[in-house]
Amino acid sequence: GRFHAISGLPAGGRGGFRVAFPLRTNYMFARLRGPVRSPLRALSACLWLRPGAAPNLGTPFSYAAPGQPNELVLLAWGGRPLELLVDDQ
Repeated sequence: GRFHAISGLPAGGRGGFRVAFPLRTNYMFARLRGPVRSPLRALSACLWLRPGAAPNLGTPFSYAAPGQPNELVLLAWGGRPLELLVDDQ
């Protein structure tokens, strides 16, 4: 598929990486391509969610790891408080 790369980040290539977003859709996500040379020790995410804008928002943030598709998930369902899942729990 076609992707929009974030400017200023190294493009793919040997030992490089690239963060890319797909074309505009209602299912926006980013992909990290290329090898990660060392395990992630920290992860930061910043979201702006407008209350009441989408009562059935779903999953505004999700991070998957090999063997665990729900390593870190933020859920927002139908007016309930936000729920944070870590390791699918």
